[in-house]
Amino acid sequence: MNHIIHLMIYAGSILMVYNIVRYYGFTRKNEWMKNTLNNRFVLYFPLLLLVLFLIGYLLIGIFGKPDIVVALILFGGSIFVLVTLSIMYYIVDTIYEKEGEIREVSEASKAKSEFLSNMSHDLRTPMNAVIGYAQLAGRPGTTEDEMHEYLDKIYTSGNNLLAIIDDVLEMS
Repeated sequence: MNHIIHLMIYAGSILMVYNIVRYYGFTRKNEWMKNTLNNRFVLYFPLLLLVLFLIGYLLIGIFGKPDIVVALILFGGSIFVLVTLSIMYYIVDTIYEKEGEIREVSEASKAKSEFLSNMSHDLRTPMNAVIGYAQLAGRPGTTEDEMHEYLDKIYTSGNNLLAIIDDVLEMS
């Protein structure tokens, strides 16, 4: 029975070392968490608890005379920490993925807004020329030479407008 107790203590110690290394890697990997948390101590507090838990394991395993209840509590604690950290990693990774998706949607929306803004300006310019020259051509007292000049500019602006519309349709 004594061997089982020591095996649980040392297996729990190894599990705690694994948890410490895994959590430290997690905090290093997720730099964005450091930027969002005002106090970095909050991020490293679980690491401190894991190290203290490991020290407790080692002290009991080396100097203490643990019974089966203590061994089960410590080993169960190690399993609980492993499961809790796994759930936390999953939640944080999911949040990180969702933030990336939100960022992509936001960038796409911004690009769409810029495109529509530029396109409305590009469409408005030749359309204004068509309307303006049509009004000039319809004024009383317009000579035939002016009329041909206005119609030529209306034709050119209409072709420019058609080319822009074709480009937009081609892109979509």
